[in-house]
Amino acid sequence: MMIDWLVQSSIAHPDLRRGLAPTGLLSPSEQRRLAAMPIEKRRHDWLLGRWTAKRLVQAYIAQHSGVQIPLEQIVVTSAPDGAPQLLADDSHRLSALYNLQALSLSISHCNGHAFCALSDGGRFHVGADIERIEPRAPVFAEDYFTAHELAQLHAAPPATRDILVTLIWSAKEAVLKALRLGLTVDTRSVSITLGPAPSGRLAWAPLTVQAAPAAGPLEGWWQVVGDYVLTLAQTRAP
Repeated sequence: MMIDWLVQSSIAHPDLRRGLAPTGLLSPSEQRRLAAMPIEKRRHDWLLGRWTAKRLVQAYIAQHSGVQIPLEQIVVTSAPDGAPQLLADDSHRLSALYNLQALSLSISHCNGHAFCALSDGGRFHVGADIERIEPRAPVFAEDYFTAHELAQLHAAPPATRDILVTLIWSAKEAVLKALRLGLTVDTRSVSITLGPAPSGRLAWAPLTVQAAPAAGPLEGWWQVVGDYVLTLAQTRAP
């Protein structure tokens, strides 16, 4: 299935840099939710994630229907399992254009960046994750990685360790999001095998996933963009 994705930074909008909602972004229910958030960093991340997710959905609807929907009419809420869920504000009859609840959405934040992915398969769930490449203590991988993943680290040149650790961890997060589990299970229940690096700029490389909680086939992809890694995963819904 096709996956649409978008990465945005808070520096791209002056309101987001100040932790304010851009005009026309939030629905009334989302405005109330923002007002109830006391932690500034949480407000910044939440707003950036909503702005990125809504622009991605807006572009998807415009591509498939030719209609430009106001962002405030696209409502991003939470499903019972905590995953982001799309709803329509029917004041613009959005539900007549597209069934938003048939779309699978994933949102990830890191260091003033948001990465969102959208899958339109109906029976598929998508997971997306963004992580900054940075050194992590050896105990991090020992605590969270499988023996197979640790073997990949030991076989790689030392200079690539930070990238590989970040990639494997990010891929685990994306897979667990696609499975609608998040970090509620042992991260070692998911084992990642990284494929060869992508050959071109903004190209995706495949990764192989083995997951004990999986109820169906899993696919994954990765790429490095500057100081960040992006990972995607998709699984068939039960």
